[in-house]
Amino acid sequence: MPSDLDVTQALPYLKPVAPDGTPALKVSDEDFPVIRPFVGQLLITYLVDKGDRFEYVQHHHLDAAGFTEERLHRHALHNLGLRAAAGEVRTALHCSITAVLFDGNLESSLMLLNPLWPPIADRLGGGEILAAAPARDTLAVCPASSTVGRQELNGLIERLWPVGDHLLTRDIYLRRNDSWQVAEPSDST
Repeated sequence: MPSDLDVTQALPYLKPVAPDGTPALKVSDEDFPVIRPFVGQLLITYLVDKGDRFEYVQHHHLDAAGFTEERLHRHALHNLGLRAAAGEVRTALHCSITAVLFDGNLESSLMLLNPLWPPIADRLGGGEILAAAPARDTLAVCPASSTVGRQELNGLIERLWPVGDHLLTRDIYLRRNDSWQVAEPSDST
């Protein structure tokens, strides 16, 4: 099957696990999008920007390009990193939380860029940070030690849920030891 999708241009895109865990559609294995787990109820999928739309990378695209899932993942992270390094990532303080702004589609995907987080953590005073990614275009952080910041992250989630667009999760995440995990209520002290 010929493919007009250039998988070398893929970007990582976070999606939630389906509420009941079952696929919304029945498709063949080769037509199934490439998916890998990330953290909590978040999954990593891969998109290629076609100008007027995004197209999911499917297994048959990998086969046509001679790519493995791991190679696709590395390329997608590299592509996202190039865009972030080009100065497209900005931060904006709002009360006790900091919004992480990007392109209006992939803000939540910035959680995947490990090199991005030490400088942001330093701007927040160093140490562990909490993050909320309730929608694909919404990412906000605060120091893990900030009770007020955590309350504001929860408020952000509640304002978006259930009326927001491209919703992901109501979870709050903790960045500890260079990785994300679902935060427990006791993680903000």
